[in-house]
Order: sequence, then structure tokens, then C-alpha cells
Amino acid sequence: MMKYVRKIRLLGLGLLLAPLLQCSKQNEWLEKKANNNDVILSTLDDYQALLDNESIMNRRYPGLGIVGSDNYYTTYPIWQSTSTEVERNAYLWLPDVFAGSAVNDWDSPYRIVALCNIAIEGIREMEVVDAEQDKKNQIMGSALFYRAYAFYNLLQLFAAPYGPFADGTVPGIPLRLSSDVNQSVGRSSLEDSYKQVISDLEKAAQLLREHSSGQTRPSGTVAKALLSRLFLNIGDYEKAIAYAEEVLNLRDELMDFNELTETGAFPFPGYPNNPEVLFYTETELYGITNFRSNRAFVDTALYRSYATYDLRKSIFYNASGPSNRVSFRGQYTGNAYFFGGIAINELYLIYAEALARLGNYSQAADILGKLLEKRFKREALEGLELPHSENIVARILEERRKELPFTGLLRWEDLRRLNRESIYRITLARKLDGVVYSLPPNDNRYIYPIPEREMRLNPMEQNPR
Repeated sequence: MMKYVRKIRLLGLGLLLAPLLQCSKQNEWLEKKANNNDVILSTLDDYQALLDNESIMNRRYPGLGIVGSDNYYTTYPIWQSTSTEVERNAYLWLPDVFAGSAVNDWDSPYRIVALCNIAIEGIREMEVVDAEQDKKNQIMGSALFYRAYAFYNLLQLFAAPYGPFADGTVPGIPLRLSSDVNQSVGRSSLEDSYKQVISDLEKAAQLLREHSSGQTRPSGTVAKALLSRLFLNIGDYEKAIAYAEEVLNLRDELMDFNELTETGAFPFPGYPNNPEVLFYTETELYGITNFRSNRAFVDTALYRSYATYDLRKSIFYNASGPSNRVSFRGQYTGNAYFFGGIAINELYLIYAEALARLGNYSQAADILGKLLEKRFKREALEGLELPHSENIVARILEERRKELPFTGLLRWEDLRRLNRESIYRITLARKLDGVVYSLPPNDNRYIYPIPEREMRLNPMEQNPR
């Protein structure tokens, strides 16, 4: 094997790579290689270790979509006492949401992108013996997947929802595809941004094995699952179906909620023991959405939408909180952080919705029924009836909200994409201290502004608010 040595100057990467030297458990190898601010990457194991930094690659994914969604509320005193201005502003959808503050929902994904670009460029130039080709493929595929997932999350917050592009002038996000962090990169078009994500995922799906060695490492199945989510989001239902079928043909196991206990702070097994999880990440946990500390409460209408025989009502939620307010405890993380990854239950709902959108109503009802069989009390299943008509679309969307209320940015994504359809549009509203704040469908505030620091360092078109 020809050894390719890559020297990374930590000083030049600034905040993007500095956290690597602060992670004692998974990055001892970096500390050993650090010398005068230099990190030497010379082997496949070095690059694998770079991507195995779970504190960066699997934690702190964007959470502002949860802050801005309609599945929870807080009270005026709690809102007043919230520690950051960003959270208070985002809760009310105020135009100047960041007020000059640092934005983790921007910085964290681009930190992931920076590490992925280092790995991609480094191993691309490495020549390996046949016995190590698969190992090289896994690292390259992983880097492409992580980069695509970071870009995808950024698109859900900082770019317009996918739609007709006309001349392709709708701005997307900066696509950083080089490890040179000093390179100025403007915003690519929205169309090109999605094409890049799709390209990275398709390559990752080809390179990665079907199953990974752990839930924090991507696999070919996980890449296909994200492609299915993406194509549902942009309305390409045939491709959403194709990828969902591939995933569910390999992994279709669902937990039977009849076998779960309804007591305890968190009813679901945490990482790595949840059998539905395909890929594990956690989102940034903003204090204003922290149910564990009784700062957030489940939307009353959402909670009441669950039938008495729906086990999700008692397993997801705790209705014995202060003032009879309801808190959420159904995190697939098994802790207070929200699950930001990809799980099998989501694939069932993607598959069902895409089928229904194309008029395959009976098949869509059957797929939804398979999910609900694992969520409802057994004695209620005999009376379970689902429409085998166009009405199944609305039922699937209802169950999607009830099944995935605080999974990453999914509710925020759904609000944005459903705004395209007049029948599903809703106006969000908050009431604080007697004042009502609202977010109408297709409002500019569904797109967060590019952070001021990024605009100063890398001037680009700003999102109107």
C-alpha cells in the first residue's frame, strides 16, 4: 500500500476542528498525533477514527425546527426565564431570531462537513491493497453520507422548501466540498443543493455495506432510508417508494407497544438497544423544549388526538405533570435529548404516504395498518378500520404527526412541505402574556436567516424575513 500522509493545520481550521482535541475517549489517537498544532492522518484507521467522533458526527444536530413547531407550548414565565435570546425569538418566529448570537444549528453541521471533506480528500488519494478496498469504501461512503445528512438538515432550516425552480435562481445553501475552510463559498441554487445531497447519498449507498457495525455508523440501508425521506419531502413519490421498499425488505422490525412498560422516565431502550433505530443521532436540546425540566408542555390538541386504545398516548406522554400539563417522554434516545436519526417507523409512514399519493390507497392502508397493529391495544385491533380511498392520505399525515412528534426536524419539514397544498395548510399560533403571535403558511419566517457571523466572513444572499 502506498501511504498517503495528510497534515492538517489545526490553527487554520479554527473552531471547526478544535473540539477534536477535547474529546478524550474517542480521539486519543488525535492527541498522540498532535504536534505543534499539526494532526497527521496517514492510515485508513486514522480517517475512520476521524468519523467515529460521535460527539460531533452523531450529536447536536439542528433543533430549531423543534423550537418553531406546533407540537408543544410553554408559559410566559418560563419563556421569560429561558436562558438564550435565540430560543425566545425562535419560539415566537420573530424576524431577528438570532440577534447576533452564535448559531449552533449552522455551525455544528458545517463542522461535520469539514471533517467529511478531510476524509474524502484524504482517502481518495490513497492507494490500498485489495484486502483494504472494502475498508476504504466504508470510510468514503460514511463521509459522503454524513456530509449529505448535514447538508439535508441545513436545507430544512436555511433554505426555502423544495418546489418549482423556474430558472434555478432560488438560493440553497453553501456547498462546502473542499477541506480548505478559508475558501469563500457562496450559496448554490436550491436545485443544485438537493442534487448534491442526492449524489452523495447514491454514492454512499453503493459503497457502504447493507448493515453497519453499529447504529452510529451509516450503512447502505441508512443511505437509502434518507433518500426515501428526501424524495417524499420533494414530492418524488415513486423514488420514495422504491427506496422505502428496499429498506423495509431488509429491516422491518417494529416494537410492539403492548410489550412496553408505561412507567419510568423513559420507556424506550436507549442507544444502542432500540431495535427500530437504523441510524442514531441526537439533536441540539434547547432549554425551551426540555420536557424533563418541565419547561415545555405537549400541545393540548395533539395529546387529545390519540384514542384511548392508542398505547402511544400513555407511553409517549406523562399527564401527571404540574397543573395537569402533559410532558413528552417518548424519545428514542432513552434520555432527555430528542432523537434526530432515522428509524423503521418513519419508513413505514414514508412508504404508506407515497403509495397513497400515487393512488395506491388499499396498499397504503395495509402498510399503515402494520404500523398501528404495534401501537394499539390488541383488543382494539379487530375494530381497526382504515379508509381505502383518497382519505387515507389525511389519516397517514395524522398518524405521522402522532408517531413522530419530536423526531428531529420532521414536524418542521412536514409543515413546510404541506404548505404547498391548500388542503393541509395551517397557521401556527402562540399566545404569551395576552399577545398572539402567528406564522401563516409559506411565510418567509419558515426560512431561518443566514447567521450574521457567516455573512461577515463569507458574504452571500440573505434570506428575507
